[in-house]
Amino acid sequence: IADLIKNSDVKNKEKYSTEALNEAVKFNYIYGIAEAQTNLGSILTDSEKYSKGMKYLKSAYKIFSNLGHEQQIGKVFHFMGKNYDYRGEIDSAILFYKKSLEIREKYNEQLNSAQLHTNLGFQLWSLGRFMDALNYFQKGLKIREQNKNDELIANSNNAIGSTYFKLGNFSKAMEYIKKSMLYREKSNDSLGKVISWNNIGAIYQKLGFYENAERYFKLSNDWADKTKYKFGKAYSLYNFGLLNLDKNKLKKSFYYFNESFLIAKTMYSQNIRTMILNYQGLIYEKNKDFSRAEDYYRRGLSIAQKSKDRFSESVLYQSLSRIFLAQNQFDKAKEILDKGHKFAEENKVIELLKDNYEIYSKIYSHKHDKLKSLEYYKLFTEAKDELLYNSGDNLSNVLLKFEISRTESEKQLLKKQKQIIEKEKNYEKSFSAFILIVLSLVIILGIILFFQYAYRLKAAKIIEMQKKNFEILNAKLNDQNAQLSEMNRQKDKLFSLIAHDLKSPFQALLGHSEMLSSEIDSMNVEHIKESSNSINESGKKIFNLIHTLLDWARQQLGKIEFKPTDFEIHELLDDAVSLYQNILQAKHIKLSKNYTDKTSVYADKEMIKSVARNILSNAIKFSPSGGEIEIETKLASSEDEVIVSIKDSGEGMEAELVSKIFRVDFIDSKPGTNKETGTGLGLNLCKEFVEKNSGIIFAESKLGSGSKFSFTLPLAEK
Repeated sequence: IADLIKNSDVKNKEKYSTEALNEAVKFNYIYGIAEAQTNLGSILTDSEKYSKGMKYLKSAYKIFSNLGHEQQIGKVFHFMGKNYDYRGEIDSAILFYKKSLEIREKYNEQLNSAQLHTNLGFQLWSLGRFMDALNYFQKGLKIREQNKNDELIANSNNAIGSTYFKLGNFSKAMEYIKKSMLYREKSNDSLGKVISWNNIGAIYQKLGFYENAERYFKLSNDWADKTKYKFGKAYSLYNFGLLNLDKNKLKKSFYYFNESFLIAKTMYSQNIRTMILNYQGLIYEKNKDFSRAEDYYRRGLSIAQKSKDRFSESVLYQSLSRIFLAQNQFDKAKEILDKGHKFAEENKVIELLKDNYEIYSKIYSHKHDKLKSLEYYKLFTEAKDELLYNSGDNLSNVLLKFEISRTESEKQLLKKQKQIIEKEKNYEKSFSAFILIVLSLVIILGIILFFQYAYRLKAAKIIEMQKKNFEILNAKLNDQNAQLSEMNRQKDKLFSLIAHDLKSPFQALLGHSEMLSSEIDSMNVEHIKESSNSINESGKKIFNLIHTLLDWARQQLGKIEFKPTDFEIHELLDDAVSLYQNILQAKHIKLSKNYTDKTSVYADKEMIKSVARNILSNAIKFSPSGGEIEIETKLASSEDEVIVSIKDSGEGMEAELVSKIFRVDFIDSKPGTNKETGTGLGLNLCKEFVEKNSGIIFAESKLGSGSKFSFTLPLAEK
């Protein structure tokens, strides 16, 4: 009876287990005594009566050892591990969980083995060994999926998602936590849903979607109140504290952390308490009260060290280092940071590493070690990029899945409509058959039979026509779905190119400017001039890239006004050349001009400026050092338009690339001869601008012979 009672009904489980023990003692049933003691040990552990529970478990172990019941010993070890686990004695918990797992796997107890894999994962998770924890969680999930237990599958998915969250891989975290949510809704796991809602909210918060995060935290908080789930309540309040901290509402944040801490004090879990103290310290740090901040950080560190929570310990070392840095105690800041950094490196905790690298960079900058500072700044930007990739790589996929889901819903609607029509058709057939039987008996109704047949024929044609229409509509939906997938692929490629090509000049700009800012007092004039030139060149590259992107975006949105005027094309070309004079000199490129007589054209001057700059920039980009560029203008044979050509001495292009270089669905970006970058949008933009001005643009190129880009413009009226 005790075994059949739900675990949540601790009072009745303890009552029946005690009665079972008394009966076993009464009849001197040794095996029954040990079994009842095992159950009581587990129940008392759940009731937080740890010492009394362990006493029963040790007694049961002795009896089963004497009886030689190895399988029952595995069960006792499992509950001993749970007892140490709930007390926060992690090393002992791991030891007994592993002993139990060895025995339970030997007897092929799959569900118990899965539970032990999960328990071991949580112990390693508490120690900050996230990759080892992930391995155990995944083994547990595999077994549970084979046994098709929805509630347990949900727990494993949630554990894996939480581990990926700690590792900074938010896309993977969301994937597993959403799976967990689906299984918990399916199995109506009320307490589990509180945890999943909190975890989904935490991911939204990390991605900056605060309204979504708040909605999930409120849902979990209300449900925790309804179910009287103590840990769920503490976790929800803790997340409200984090959310308000991110929104810089410091008083409100401190209040929520305090409320969460009051509940957490009554629980065995240490992790949430250490992190609350860390964030309360951060609030004092933000208010420049470094003394109180240090007090909170050290209180949290003490708890983390006692519970062997190395992740929280590393976070708190980082926080202490940060306040020493703020007080210009650079050696102390580095010494403290070193203590926690080893853990972050060993376990590849990207978010911790990112913040550590930034602090190291600042420490070395203040200590005037510019090479070390730049080295750590580069590691910081790489870690930051990896976090952005992990948080953003599936965003476009989520949007695409939403669109596909909506399309699939429309298809299902059409399918249902077709089924209704088929039912109507079958009904018509049955009804017609009935009429035919009646009419066969009554000849006088032959005329009615004729009209009924005609009506049925007409209905069949209408249904057939509707069927064809639905097939056409379905084909169109499939085409739109394919187009959507292709557009999404091109968009992902475009964003990837933009991110890649903006990254290098921004890194150079930030690196040189930070060095200049921190080292200017110790630098000579020549060094300052050299750094300033580097900043200037990086700025120009960023400006040109962003200018092209803005032109393209405005063109896509129809925000560029079309204002054609008369102007001299040669003056515009000369202005474009002067813009790139420094780069031409730096690459020792010889530029020659072969202009026809002074020529006035009728076009939008700003659009043509952008065209000339883009084509000339590409010519410089792909011409080798010491190469040649020729700009030529000539009248077309019709004498009502001018042809502008820019020829470079680069390596040229294959015919296949020439044929699709101006296509709207083709986006490509190749580095120049000096590794110059671009967005891949320039020629697409040029084509739109030239055609807007009643011209055409075309390219001529062969591999090894350079490339020649030409466009036409209408002459101004004489």
